Amino acid sequence: MKVSEVFRDTSYPEVTYVERREGDKEKDLADYLFKESIAVSISGPSKSGKSALLKHVIRNWDITPDYFVEVRGNNIKSEKNFWQLVLKQLDEPTTRQYKSRKGTKSTDKFTIGAAIQALTAKYSKSETNEDFEVIIEDHDLGLNTILDIYEKEEFVIFIDDAHKISEEIHQPIAEQIKEGVDKELKFCTGYIDYRSDALTSADIDLSSRVESVQLDSWEKQELIKIADKGFGKLNLHVDDSVISILAQESIQSPQLMQKLCYELCTENGFYYGQEEKGKITISKNEIKGLLRSVGESLRETYSTEFDLITGAAKGNTEKQYNWIDGESGDRYATVLRGIAANPPKVSFKLNKLKERIYNQCSGDAPQSGNITIDIKRMNRWTLLCRGLLVSSQQ
Repeated sequence: MKVSEVFRDTSYPEVTYVERREGDKEKDLADYLFKESIAVSISGPSKSGKSALLKHVIRNWDITPDYFVEVRGNNIKSEKNFWQLVLKQLDEPTTRQYKSRKGTKSTDKFTIGAAIQALTAKYSKSETNEDFEVIIEDHDLGLNTILDIYEKEEFVIFIDDAHKISEEIHQPIAEQIKEGVDKELKFCTGYIDYRSDALTSADIDLSSRVESVQLDSWEKQELIKIADKGFGKLNLHVDDSVISILAQESIQSPQLMQKLCYELCTENGFYYGQEEKGKITISKNEIKGLLRSVGESLRETYSTEFDLITGAAKGNTEKQYNWIDGESGDRYATVLRGIAANPPKVSFKLNKLKERIYNQCSGDAPQSGNITIDIKRMNRWTLLCRGLLVSSQQ
């Protein structure tokens, strides 16, 4: 078996999928999808495995539909466009041609003359005019067409990154989902935590019918299970201390853990599972090199965040703060050191983040109010650069 089939950071990890909380989340989702019609909100931190959860349940639970169609929230521009995206995922046409006739045409009329003409097979001909016109019109297909397809085979409509749908069309899209639920369709929506009801709450009738599956950040032991399952399948031995470091540096993300494990294998020349037990040995410096390499590979996806961390896009303040490692920097740099400190995390409560920032300082530390202001500025600037903040919020 290929390493790329075992450790998969960009698609469903069939071999290394880890059930959360002893499978409670999977069972909850399967039970909801067993209903005749439903809308389910799957929410959790970014990269916490929301789409993988749905794929796992669809593939492994007999009580759910056999497949789902996925639509990305940032691609939805209107209610009509929403149904067209679903039809495209179903490999169905989005329009149908209808013909109507109207206009004028000529026709020939034949008559038989006298008996002698009949005997000699001679006929007389006259012309008449008829009005006709052929009109071909394209009609957009939508919900009714999807219902016809659904009657033949059930499926789930999954709106991933639903928080990226423009707020201006939340209400019409929510109304379309409600109508679909009324007609016994099944929907799932994927959100990040703090936007978990942004779409479904736009229609009060829909919000009262939505079931929720909440995913928490991954614990270190859950991430270690990914490595244990994968390296076991490949018949490779990796020291527990190395796996522990990879799990810690994955910042609670199963996708990043998958990527780190994949890179660890390929960097050490292992591309396939081993017939005889293989072993990966790696030094601490080599681990640091691996982490830097993977970090650089993410630079394009998270360019704004990288600019903030590396200093290419940060502001500056006059006062300098001394750090525990003997170096120093301004307030922005001090805040960033707190964010980057161990253990790595993808989200913080404000008081916990301030504590991490204070721990980086050997003397004076930034004032609490200034830290709050800086964090809000960084967050707003990042959202603007990534196109997630509308102009009215700028």
